[in-house]
Amino acid sequence: MVVSISLALNSFASRIKNTNYSGIVLIPFEVEDTGEKDEDGNQIVEFRSNSSIANEGTFVKNIEEVENNKKFKAVIVENPVGEATWDGNGKIPLLAVHGFMGRPDLWYDWCQKAIDDEFQGDESKFNLVPVMWPSNLFITPLGYAKGRKNATAAGKSFAERLSRDDVKTNKKSIVTVSMGNFVLKEMANAAQEKKQSLSFENIFMNAADVDEDIFSSVDKEGANIVDMLEKNGTGKVYVFHNENDLILQLSTNVAPGESRWNNAGEIVGRLVENAGGFVENILAREFPFPNLPLRRIGIRGAQNIAKEFEGKVENKDASKYGIIDLGHGYVFYPEVVEIYNDPSKNLTESLPRRVFNFFRSFLPF
Repeated sequence: MVVSISLALNSFASRIKNTNYSGIVLIPFEVEDTGEKDEDGNQIVEFRSNSSIANEGTFVKNIEEVENNKKFKAVIVENPVGEATWDGNGKIPLLAVHGFMGRPDLWYDWCQKAIDDEFQGDESKFNLVPVMWPSNLFITPLGYAKGRKNATAAGKSFAERLSRDDVKTNKKSIVTVSMGNFVLKEMANAAQEKKQSLSFENIFMNAADVDEDIFSSVDKEGANIVDMLEKNGTGKVYVFHNENDLILQLSTNVAPGESRWNNAGEIVGRLVENAGGFVENILAREFPFPNLPLRRIGIRGAQNIAKEFEGKVENKDASKYGIIDLGHGYVFYPEVVEIYNDPSKNLTESLPRRVFNFFRSFLPF
């Protein structure tokens, strides 16, 4: 449901936030011309974290935080191809889309830490490229619904920019986190609707807050996500999931299935209806909760994958991480990044986890 509380409470509490970011970033925000130019003659613009979403996304670099989490300056990048932090040093861009509650300053700061720790030099074949959208909202049903509305608009904005000739066929991959996968889905839907061409070598859906049956039929929206894979390529949609993901357990229990999010009344009603049962499960059972309606794909992975998608959609079980970072914030864990670099790998389970799973296999639920 959020990307998250774990980022805000766990990781950032232990270090000082940076205020600037020099690399390439993709944003959907409306930008305003400052009338200034950088030393290379590139346009300098301003945007706000709550700015309206533009019809087409914009690549920027050299972001400077002017007003805490509100106002930013940046340099326009007309064409990212050839930029050092896009495809420099022979690396492949890996676009990274945050989820609900993702503040721009915290997300590019979080990505910079990941770059320093996991994506430097020969450690990775990727250049990590932060992708930001307006999702810093209150953790309420209304805030969540607003987040999905913004995600839809951002997805359309990104589809417009990424379908342009300069980057359309440029080799790249994408990793999407939590509600960032709703952005991915809406980007795919927009591309399908407008007959736009989007191309990714691999698509990594991480702790995804979309329904687990999205790839069960060619008639579901997952078909549009698969259609964004590089044509004639060997890439796949990789679905990382953790059965202990507390954020997605809550998201599922409050609203099992996207159709539940039709309006605020249904959201509040579902929350009230299930709050007691959710608390009872927390108090009475070990994780995971076997009697919850596990409907988010980031919990059990893609279910009933259609035969048309065989060889194109693959689950990656991250349940070994248990409830660390609420079971939700593992996007840049070292072993997970290793799989981005080499998707033939799988996450290894610890010995205690293997023993636990062995004995649990004899339980009747």
